[in-house]
Amino acid sequence: MYRVLVDNPFPPDVLLGPPCNDAMSRVGELAGYRHLPVFGWLSASPVFSDKTKYNSLVRVVAPLNAVGKGLIIFLERMKWYHIFVVSSPGLVYSQLGQSVVDAAKEYAGSGRGFTVTRWEQEADVHETGDVYRHLVKEARIVILCVARDDLRQWMLAATSHQLVGGDFVFIYVDGDLVTSELYTQVSQASFWKRDDGRDVAARKAYENLLMFSVKTRTQDELKEFYQQADEAATHSDWQRQFGVTAAKSDVTSPFLHDAVVLFGKLAREVFLLGKDFRNGSELVEHVKNKHYENDDWATGQMILDENGDRDPFFWIFDLHKEGHFQVVAEVTHRHSNGQEQRLKLVSSGSSQGSGRFRSASGTVPRRSGHMTSCTSSLSRGSLDDHGQIYTSTAVYRGVRVAVRTLRKTSVKMNKRLLMEMKLVGGWVGGWVGGWVGGWVGGWVSECVAPMLSFPTINSPGRLHISPCVGSSTPGIDTSSNSIIFV
Repeated sequence: MYRVLVDNPFPPDVLLGPPCNDAMSRVGELAGYRHLPVFGWLSASPVFSDKTKYNSLVRVVAPLNAVGKGLIIFLERMKWYHIFVVSSPGLVYSQLGQSVVDAAKEYAGSGRGFTVTRWEQEADVHETGDVYRHLVKEARIVILCVARDDLRQWMLAATSHQLVGGDFVFIYVDGDLVTSELYTQVSQASFWKRDDGRDVAARKAYENLLMFSVKTRTQDELKEFYQQADEAATHSDWQRQFGVTAAKSDVTSPFLHDAVVLFGKLAREVFLLGKDFRNGSELVEHVKNKHYENDDWATGQMILDENGDRDPFFWIFDLHKEGHFQVVAEVTHRHSNGQEQRLKLVSSGSSQGSGRFRSASGTVPRRSGHMTSCTSSLSRGSLDDHGQIYTSTAVYRGVRVAVRTLRKTSVKMNKRLLMEMKLVGGWVGGWVGGWVGGWVGGWVSECVAPMLSFPTINSPGRLHISPCVGSSTPGIDTSSNSIIFV
């Protein structure tokens, strides 16, 4: 490669690839030193986001660290701020997990309240018991950055540990190259069905699973592209010139196509500005925050971020009631500069009764009963007969708690009500931080301590009553307009 770039009297104008990350790390650094444009079409490693080293690299494939940022956008819209991350052994899965953790920290630093309760790194599929024992005590939203072949075992293990009753939401983040084949695979029941005697349990488990993936073209959308590409390869003069045999297009061909098209567009734009299109550093500066909205792209809209890397759209899949996964929402860009993202609902009713696509708090246990949900516009109409409770959350003395507001014009605290409230302590499960207390508004809210305190995981004990300052009895009659249980 050194001879090609340095000793060659006719150096290339651009490098396409190499596709693998190891080779790209060497080629990218050398090309950056020579300011030669490099267009990566399969190299998704987060390390290439460092433009101090790879200052002439443009990528048409979404980097893995973009996945974490897109996932956090989705979690924020769903108000799921308390997450538990699991990553399989292997560099790709570690990088995926790192991208989620880093994105959560970035949002938490901006005051948006994300908490990663635990990151189980290099978690082997045979160690699910240890992982899930930590999970039940710490979170309800589980991010699985695991190998696709291991996903079914992770979900079946969740069934064995009784985690699929609606209390937990599992989100699978795929680490493989996202192609049209992936869309086809997840759109079939064979994605979870194996005819091995465990399909009923697997179906139940996958009802609690969402899948988060970079958006791509479907097989039907790419059918014409493949036909044209194969025809062009068969009748091209380059076969005679270089003595090679044409090969059929594969799932990576659309990315290579878009790399060539993007270089052509950028070269023309830079040339018209009077600059050297063979200067990779200038190309990278020019391509930052670009958004091409035309249909020239085989892999979807071409949006580049502030680094000159692909800024993708994302799909959220949920299990359809007939047994296959389908897209229920997208994370898309609001503005043409690609800077602001939003969550767009694609389908709200087709996964009713099966999927876990709903506005849960991420910390509240499921309890059978008649309580209705406080749904958002994203999940309206999706509540089924599982009777889940959805509510707001807050942080009380360092503990994340649920907040349930009851509007009353008059409240009388008598023995019967207090005994009923005492039963709240019995609702605490091994996966819940517990009920911390309750108080009423008005003058009572000025008390120095909550009126009621309930036992928690961190502070076990019996229910006790702490009367407010100036009150000699726990019986209180007030015209306050609310009671808030925490």
